[in-house]
Amino acid sequence: MIAELTRRIEALEIKVDGMAAAATPRAASITKALVEDVASDDDLNSQYGDPDVRRDPSQKYWQGESYVGMRFGQCPPDYLDAMAKYKDACAFMNEKSGDEAKAKYIAYDRRDAARARGWAKRLRAVPAVPDHGDLDDLGF
Repeated sequence: MIAELTRRIEALEIKVDGMAAAATPRAASITKALVEDVASDDDLNSQYGDPDVRRDPSQKYWQGESYVGMRFGQCPPDYLDAMAKYKDACAFMNEKSGDEAKAKYIAYDRRDAARARGWAKRLRAVPAVPDHGDLDDLGF
């Protein structure tokens, strides 16, 4: 029985390898982008899970206020959505270029995109705190 399962797994691996070779790099990137990974809470709570914003997304993705110098967790969800799209685009372009020097940035960009989506999801889940005005008005 184990031999039969091993043979079937090997046959499936051959099919998958053939399918992957037939797919264009662009199709593979689009497939990855459609999955849109969202970072887990464990990742967001890790040492590197709340990165600094070092550069705003290009104007194609974001035209609002700059959040350079802040952490992802301090930015509004709409900004983080734009950052995720920007980082996915950066990863796609680095992958498309085929440049060995830029290859290491593909994983970094995808990880940052997933973290931006994770923070946006987390921030949207937090209920808004109502503004009750100045506490002096209440007699405190």
